[in-house]
Formats: sequence, structure tokens, C-alpha cells
Amino acid sequence: MYEQYKFRRKQLVSSLQDGDIVIISAAQQQHRNGDCTYPFRQDSNFYYLTNWDEPNAYLIVKNDNGTATSIMFCQERDPVTTCWSGAVRGVSEAKEIFDYAYNSDDFFSKIILWIKQAKTIYSLSSMQQSFSERLCEIMQANNIAASSMRDITSAIAELRLVKDETEISLMRTAAQISCAAHSAIMQSCKPGLREIDVEAIFLQYCYKNNCRDLAYASIVAGGNNACILHYTKNSSILSNGELLLVDAGVEYKNYAADITRTIPINGKYSPAQAALYNIVLQAQLAVIAAVKPGATWSLLNQIAINEITIGLVSLGILVGDIADLIASHACKRFYMHGVGHWLGLDVHDIAPSRDKDATIIFAAGMLLTVEPGIYITSDQDVASKWHNIGIRIEDDILVTADGCEVLTSSLPKTIVAIEQMVGQV
Repeated sequence: MYEQYKFRRKQLVSSLQDGDIVIISAAQQQHRNGDCTYPFRQDSNFYYLTNWDEPNAYLIVKNDNGTATSIMFCQERDPVTTCWSGAVRGVSEAKEIFDYAYNSDDFFSKIILWIKQAKTIYSLSSMQQSFSERLCEIMQANNIAASSMRDITSAIAELRLVKDETEISLMRTAAQISCAAHSAIMQSCKPGLREIDVEAIFLQYCYKNNCRDLAYASIVAGGNNACILHYTKNSSILSNGELLLVDAGVEYKNYAADITRTIPINGKYSPAQAALYNIVLQAQLAVIAAVKPGATWSLLNQIAINEITIGLVSLGILVGDIADLIASHACKRFYMHGVGHWLGLDVHDIAPSRDKDATIIFAAGMLLTVEPGIYITSDQDVASKWHNIGIRIEDDILVTADGCEVLTSSLPKTIVAIEQMVGQV
């Protein structure tokens, strides 16, 4: 089980010079209010390299002549902590997994030894400010130039882009649970429910399937709320004749699913809703068909823009020469976000850099979402029949050796299939 994490650490330091070290801190327990804390969620990069799901931990990885020597600092077991919070894994277990292991209380005193020996020190630019400041203080106190500190984020992001079989398996499970929860929503949907009632259906199904964590705050948006891209109030009543957009996914063993469906609250799309829905669906299908090794985000985004522009022109919502409208991105009035994002330990999984993201060449094992949409608010200068309609369709896609696999294909998305399912409880 731990060999794959050891292999990841070896990959990480393989591009470093002999004697270089990487220092990464675990996430820290965050207080919500008073003496209450939020549920703990490990830092994704730390988890990716360690499979260690506890706070108050630090990892050092050193390039020793091409060997990745790993040193873990973690909480030691003690009766008080066990009484209040439960047992931790402790230094004795860490010693069985890493080359060396010590009590995390000793980290800042022992780290001096490795810092002094290191040629270059790598860390994460996103680490907690208090940790970074303490590290810099130690370096200054030991006359180590700040220029010897470099960011390792991009290198870890490169590794995380391609998922191994264990990661893919976990993400399949996250997708399956999320699809089933969305199906439960479709079957229970009807006018008069509150958005929060729908959210509760999703949560209940996830909890029953031993999945407590969500990958992100659920968007449950009825009617014009669906035109708010990150709407999370989830407090309105669902009205007859309107659409319901649900963007929700679970996090299973730290790996995310991300799914969106837009369904008719009363079980039947109106002609205007159906016309817009089919444009989004055709755009999504065209993009998915292009996902394969060698593809890029630039290509996928252009396909989505082309399809949505052509569709909006066919309905008279956009007027003009199609080529000119595509070139000017005229559809951005109604489709203002990108066609998708990477998916993994984070719902918007990290990439080596935003500047390079559009040109990354897809390879087998990469996982992404495809989620085109159309959003028309009442203040848009178009016929009123299109007003207050927000539609997004999102699936989770695995790039395979010769194409792609839709991990969320079990969840209906055609008009006929959705209308047959809505309100069947």
C-alpha cells in the first residue's frame, strides 16, 4: 500500500540535485469558533506524498545520491490526546513507513541539521504563513540565504496530473456515489420542495453510503438562481415550470467527484428550456468526443464556444456572421466560464501553472470535468421566453490510451431519460 507513496517521493526528488531537500507541512486543525474545530482535511500535496491523514506533521524528503530519503515528524501518542480526540498513529507506526520518524514537537529544532546540509531547500508556496515564517527565521539565524529556498508546487502538480490505478479506483467510487445521489434527487424532485430539501437528499444518500465529505459546497439552484454560477444559499422554494440546477459531488478518501445536472422541476422541459438544454448537451458531447491523448484545453474550449455560438444563432439569441461571433467570443455573454478543469485530490485540481494549463498535452490517466453551460438572466436583451434559464451539464472524464471514459455515464442527461426519471418516487 505504501509503496506507491514511496514511489511518488522518489519521482519528486529525481529532478533535484544531490543533497537538495523538500520540506512540506501537513494541514493544521482549524478553529471554527470558541474551542470548536472544523473537521480535519489533510493538505492534498502532503497526503499525495505520505498517505498521512493527521495534523501536526511535517515531511522532509532528501535526494541522497538519487535515493529519496524520507523523514516524517508526527504527533506522538499520549493518554490525554487519546482520551479527547482518539488515538493517533504515532512515531512508532511512522518508523515502519518512512526512513526516519520523530515527534513533531522536535521538528523546528531538528530541521536545522537538514537545512545546513542542503544545497537547495524546496517547499510549497501555499504553506501556512506561520510555518513559512518560522522556517525563514531558522534560515536567517543560521546564515542561510533566502535565495536557497525554492517552490516545489509545480513539480508536485506535474506528478498529480496523471493518476495511478489506485487514484482512478477511488475516483470511480466517488463518481458512482455521486451519480446515485443525483439520481435520488431526480426521482424526488417536485414543485414546492425547498432547495435545501434537495441538498438534504444528496447528503442523506452520501452518508448512507459511508461517504461523509463533500468535494465542495453543493449548488442547488432553482429558476433564476441557476444563473448565479457559485450559488450556495440553497434557500429558495422550487417553482412549477422552472429548472433545477444541481452541482454536487462527494469526496471519497480525499478524492473528488464533480457532477452537474439541470432538470425540470415538474418533470417536463418547456420548449425554450429544451432548446437551450440541447445546445449545452450537444456542446458537451462534442467536447467529450475530442478528449483523448494529444488534446489540449485550448482545443476543448474552442469546440464548446463553436457549438454554443452556432446553437445560439440558430435560436436568434445571437445575431450576425457565425465566424465573426466565434472569433469575438460573443457567446461569453451567456457562457462565461471555461469548459472544465482538472479533477483529483482537489475538485479544481492543481496544474503546473495557469499560464501552461491551456497548452498541456492530454495523456492517459489525466482526469478532468467537461461542463459547458448557458445562463440567461432577465436583464439580457433577448426575448423574455429565454429569461432566467441557467443550464450546465457536467461529467467526470478519464483520458484513456485511445480516447476517454465518462466515469459519470450512469447518470442520465438526455431530455427523454431525465423526464422519465424526475418525480418517480
